[in-house]
Amino acid sequence: MSGTSALVLIDLQKAIDDPGWGVRNNPFAEARGGNSKYRTGQPLHDFKPETAPLSGEAVLGKATCNAFARPGLRTFLYAA
Repeated sequence: MSGTSALVLIDLQKAIDDPGWGVRNNPFAEARGGNSKYRTGQPLHDFKPETAPLSGEAVLGKATCNAFARPGLRTFLYAA
């Protein structure tokens, strides 16, 4: 990506504010993704209103609390 840059915003979904998270110390959280507050269709999956993407902005979905757990972000950035 020589000569290019990207602003990557993560953890802007409502789920990040859920008090149920407590202190992050759960190495097995991703294995239990089916119950994730980030899962598509869950009420907390939506973006916080002040961070909602503008029309035409790229959005890569996230279903766990780790934006880097899947190769989609890396693939997208290197393809840009």
